[in-house]
Amino acid sequence: MIGKRVFLKTWKKYGKIEDFDEKKKIVKVKLENNMILSEKLKNIEIIEEGEKKTKSEIEIKIDTPFSPSLDLHGYTILEAEEVIEEFINKAFVRKIPKVEIIHGEGSGKLRNAVRIYLENHKFVRRIEFAHPAFGGTGVTIAYLDL
Repeated sequence: MIGKRVFLKTWKKYGKIEDFDEKKKIVKVKLENNMILSEKLKNIEIIEEGEKKTKSEIEIKIDTPFSPSLDLHGYTILEAEEVIEEFINKAFVRKIPKVEIIHGEGSGKLRNAVRIYLENHKFVRRIEFAHPAFGGTGVTIAYLDL
């Protein structure tokens, strides 16, 4: 599998597999611009030699129900980052301008990790806490850069 040319469905980019974690089903893909991304195995498609997808062949599944609210109660920071990535990508593809991420108040570790992750996400324009009547510092609102 290492060295195979792949198409990353989520990013609509081509690259080559650099590494594969069989246990976690995660691949590291080196893009054509030399950037390396980690992606779930289910989100890549192996491209046969000489084959290249055209824009009309790229399918984006947006027919499944989607809620603009994500509840992270019970998640670890690492689990939350993976779930947030998929959540933001789905919202972006569906052109949803604003989403909410419920992390609770607790110790603040998950809240801080969520905010740092969102501040550095390429699809997120800005973030803010929800109005106190709608969760306050236990909910982060992310505005996407559509």
